[in-house]
Amino acid sequence: MNANNKVMPNSLEAEQAVIASILIDNAVAEEIISHLSADDFYQPANKVILSALHNLNKKGQALDLVTLFSQLTDENNIEKAGGIEYISELVNNVPNAANADKYIEILKEKAILRSLISAGSSISSLGYEVAEDVETLIDKAQNITSSLGDTANIRRFVEPISSILERHQEQLNKIQQENQFGNKDITGVPSGFEALDKLTNGFQKSDLIVTAGRPGMGKTAFGLSVLLNAAQAGKTCAFFSLEMSSESLVKRLISAIAHIGQKTLRTGNFTSDEIERYLEANNVLEKLPIYLDDTPAITVNQIKAKCRKLYNESMLDIIFVDYLQIMGYAKNLQNREQQISEISRSLKGMAKEFNVPVVALAQVNRNVEKSDNKRPRLSDLRESGAIEQDADIIMFLYRDKVYNPDTAYKNVAEIIIEKHRNGEQGTAYVEFNAAYTHFDKDIPVNQKEMEALARSTIKKAKTSTSKKAGSKISYDGEVLE
Repeated sequence: MNANNKVMPNSLEAEQAVIASILIDNAVAEEIISHLSADDFYQPANKVILSALHNLNKKGQALDLVTLFSQLTDENNIEKAGGIEYISELVNNVPNAANADKYIEILKEKAILRSLISAGSSISSLGYEVAEDVETLIDKAQNITSSLGDTANIRRFVEPISSILERHQEQLNKIQQENQFGNKDITGVPSGFEALDKLTNGFQKSDLIVTAGRPGMGKTAFGLSVLLNAAQAGKTCAFFSLEMSSESLVKRLISAIAHIGQKTLRTGNFTSDEIERYLEANNVLEKLPIYLDDTPAITVNQIKAKCRKLYNESMLDIIFVDYLQIMGYAKNLQNREQQISEISRSLKGMAKEFNVPVVALAQVNRNVEKSDNKRPRLSDLRESGAIEQDADIIMFLYRDKVYNPDTAYKNVAEIIIEKHRNGEQGTAYVEFNAAYTHFDKDIPVNQKEMEALARSTIKKAKTSTSKKAGSKISYDGEVLE
């Protein structure tokens, strides 16, 4: 019983049926027992019996009534296991060993319900821990609830390929029926840039897509551009900004749609034509499925909590995070590498749990400034080890204008895919509109010229701003992120 004198969820019949299935069907006994722990059982006698069966299995002995009695005798646990009569009757209590899957499912469900009750009690206790700040306590509570998801996998056996193939065929049939952006090759969330979507087929479900660059390359601008394109394609988007306020993000979006400069939006000095465009942009935006959040130092668990309602209502298609290296993390992690590793792994876990792509913007370290060719590589990604391992796609943003003000490619942005777990690498060329801080559209380029430019030695930045490590770079009066 629990503290409220209520019997904890359990099924004595299911517990006995599972143990009996192990004892009478050696063909599947080892596989069954490998998926069970003492915590899955509620009755103390059955916990003792399972422990003995585990010990027999570790020694490579057969799992049957004779060996079980011998093991329990050696452990002096016959009485704790319910006595000779109880143990002997176990094999008579299973209707059909072939139904072991169902018995285990019942067993696991009851165990999860007990874990849920225990989690509720633990979370209640947190409310009395006055020594810690509220944010830390919320993180602890979210970690407790997140751990329930790990115990919720009640499937006993590994999944047969036949069922996976059936599911794949259903997905393929759905894809073939869809025609997003008039392009049958797009099977994920479209970025809105044809060349990029050709390389990725759209951002795929459960993928972690890391988009990185130095300050001034337009990481936030790129994220918002993809957000806008995806939302206009009918995809529900959640954007978490750890640096900029939601109001600033909205100004960026209005600027992109209305073609009104940031300065005008800040001052409100509109022309009559700009007022019309401003109102129309507001009308467009309020109808789009976009959700913004500007919580500073937000953790992955907090993002999950905020997104879960959308997910439960089947209204979540893609998540954006700006940016990875300034996210919150568990307080007990002092090492920076461990912190980034936890964040990166958790972002990938969130992508899999919600089955949506997660686009995480990230910072590139200063070493790229020292190279002749300023285009980042994987080794330039800050704390890159864990990020490189967890990400399905890593792409870098590069604009030649930032380092070479006199370049012939002032409005060209390169989106360089350096890692693609399930596809090809390559570069997409997009027009960057600095006046509206927006990545507009694909731009036709001479491929050979661009490849030659990429191989050439890039001149060092001429402005003192770009020489300052970690500084923001001003472009045509606009400070870019």
